[in-house]
Amino acid sequence: MSVDIIEGLRTMRVRCDSNEHGQACDLLWEGVCPLDADAPEAFLHPDAVLYDIVGGEHTGWSAIRALFANGIAVWPDLVLAPEQFWTSDDGVSLSWVMSATITEAVAARFGADNVGRQRRSEGMTWLRNDSGRVRREVDYHDSGAIARSLSA
Repeated sequence: MSVDIIEGLRTMRVRCDSNEHGQACDLLWEGVCPLDADAPEAFLHPDAVLYDIVGGEHTGWSAIRALFANGIAVWPDLVLAPEQFWTSDDGVSLSWVMSATITEAVAARFGADNVGRQRRSEGMTWLRNDSGRVRREVDYHDSGAIARSLSA
């Protein structure tokens, strides 16, 4: 069923279960989508751990916030668009598409000739819920996907 989430953030309509796990996931994505490094804090457990298979492990809010802030600085028009959700008793998994414009900040890595071009990558995230807040996030994606999207 479709779920509308309005908690002071923009409304997002997604396909997912309307249980507490699905709503926590919607809210976390809403927190990240406005590109505000502080927005996800309300949805994360104080002892949260974010493990990204490419970017490593980030433990606690200050480390996770620093990761988000760096991402926003490098990718100021980042879009994280969830596609499908799967729920379990203690969490939710989702597939997503991430896109952004190549900036001068990453020109050395992706080539100056790609500045201004859109990049795209797909991935999956698993969120483990603890009392309505995300305690563990694991992000799965391919480190070479951005470069491949630019050569397509």
